[in-house]
Amino acid sequence: MQKLSAVVGPSVGLREEALRQHLAAWRGEVKRVAEPTDLQRVLADIDAPSLFGAPSLWVIRASEAWQRSHAAVLLPLTEQALVLGGIVLSSATLEPRLAAAMRATGAVIDASPPWSALRPWESASAIRLWIADRLAQHAPGLQQGLHCAELIHAHIGDDADALSMAIAQVTTYAGDQPVTPSVVDAVLTGMAGRPAYEFAAAVLAGDSGRACSLLHASRLEPTHALAVLQQEVRKLLACLETTDEAQALALAGLKSRTSLRQARQLAQGIGRDRLLRLLAGIFHAQRTLRSSAGDTMLTVELLVLHARRVLHAGRTSLPRSSSVS
Repeated sequence: MQKLSAVVGPSVGLREEALRQHLAAWRGEVKRVAEPTDLQRVLADIDAPSLFGAPSLWVIRASEAWQRSHAAVLLPLTEQALVLGGIVLSSATLEPRLAAAMRATGAVIDASPPWSALRPWESASAIRLWIADRLAQHAPGLQQGLHCAELIHAHIGDDADALSMAIAQVTTYAGDQPVTPSVVDAVLTGMAGRPAYEFAAAVLAGDSGRACSLLHASRLEPTHALAVLQQEVRKLLACLETTDEAQALALAGLKSRTSLRQARQLAQGIGRDRLLRLLAGIFHAQRTLRSSAGDTMLTVELLVLHARRVLHAGRTSLPRSSSVS
């Protein structure tokens, strides 16, 4: 292993998967940072760890522009073997000189989607096989896997991060049941429609009256409403996972580069514990809708009331309902 290595690819999620495998054998501390202004401090830490501390491996999320501005410092590291600590760059692309030097020592891990080098008319089959393979990892099983993959691909496109988020939503929604085309359709149906997002915003503001009014006035399909609410809660949780805007967008499965400022404020006001409780309630409601022939609207209304209790607990004020995008 070299002192400087890199995990490269356009997908934040696939880079994270590759990083986990790359770091699996590392026994020291792993530190993460995005484009540090003081790279010398990082070098000092990896070269001279504290007396009682284990060596550190720094994962630096770095654009090609940042790499270029620090190339004079980074290039000598490409020739050094890992002795104490080291640096792993995580980036969509590498600065050409660094790329050539690191590839010469086998220090570059390609985390690109399997279809990235294919021509557009060749990639569809590879994308669908990739989706089907990931769906097949769902322990309770997968039925009509290629059909499920086609539905997801047709709705989401070829963005690996958005596809990974959709797959996670589908398998979570399926729960202890197999993934089927009907399950996929139920989840994907909830990924569009402004009334559903207004409903989700009202729920997250603790405004149960407005949420229920929207639910009935807009004639929202219950699975649609819950799928959008789940997506919004996951976006808020992504905002709490990282301060890096691009990484949060990728974790949330969002392709558009919209600002997350309002979403971050809302996420910080609610807090991780309450968001996780709310997400668990959504999962329970979704499972109830799938397994029961009862009143589907009542199931969603009960979730809305549950959300209000969770969100009001320990809070002095709640924001007005508005889009959290």
